[in-house]
Amino acid sequence: MADEQSERLAMQAWLYGCPLVTAAVTKDVVTAVAARDDERRKAPVNHFCCMRHTPDATSIKVVSPNADTLYSSA
Repeated sequence: MADEQSERLAMQAWLYGCPLVTAAVTKDVVTAVAARDDERRKAPVNHFCCMRHTPDATSIKVVSPNADTLYSSA
């Protein structure tokens, strides 16, 4: 019984915590620059960054099914 409860609790913790950790790591990666860099889509905290060109099929900076969308982050 304790093993089933522990497994259920671990699964709930994973489902709750994984998106929070992923978002925090993404924020740390995209804000770890001294100045805005629109080409790499990175900017310091409290700065706005905008892609200047529509990504093509080879783009790995934004993983998304939208091939015709310009992305921005703030």
